[in-house]
Amino acid sequence: MANRIYLYSSNDKPGKKKIKFKGIGEHPYNPPFDFETMAHKVKGIGESIIWDKDNNGEIIKNIYSDYSTGYGYLMKFYLQLIKLYADEDEIQDKVKESLTFLNKNKGRYLITEYAEIAAMSDDNLNKEIVAYAKNISKNTIKKLSTFLKLENKNQLDSWCKKNSIYHDFETFYEEGLAVNYPDESWSNVLYYG
Repeated sequence: MANRIYLYSSNDKPGKKKIKFKGIGEHPYNPPFDFETMAHKVKGIGESIIWDKDNNGEIIKNIYSDYSTGYGYLMKFYLQLIKLYADEDEIQDKVKESLTFLNKNKGRYLITEYAEIAAMSDDNLNKEIVAYAKNISKNTIKKLSTFLKLENKNQLDSWCKKNSIYHDFETFYEEGLAVNYPDESWSNVLYYG
């Protein structure tokens, strides 16, 4: 099984292990840009809701943010994607399916469980989780801002290269966006759900 990033929604304030939550997404290896777009307005670091302690006995952490804020940014990203691909029904359908699912499964908070991805590094898990939270907080909005300014899909490859995302947009769409696989990436049925 591949190491994965997991997303959950909850109406309970994250930070403690014992909260009610619902699985909404998972993706193997590199976190997709749409996951990061939803999660980038980090509100805090809490205790993992699916993991206990690491090999050093430290309680494993997670990242939490405001669900509605993240959903709003994701909607802007997806609407721009639809605008750039107005002639492609498949993309339109996948965006609609993704947004409908996420709207139906919203909570007050979005919880990002990054420990499996962080475990692929030799560094301390919690240090990696905090570094990831800082990275998405700092860099996702820059990438999103420039994406929203694109005027046509001919500019997408250079956007990918400038933002060190993938070498071209086709690869980014295939490998770096959950919207391309809405039935697999956006789901209530997660490995840890």
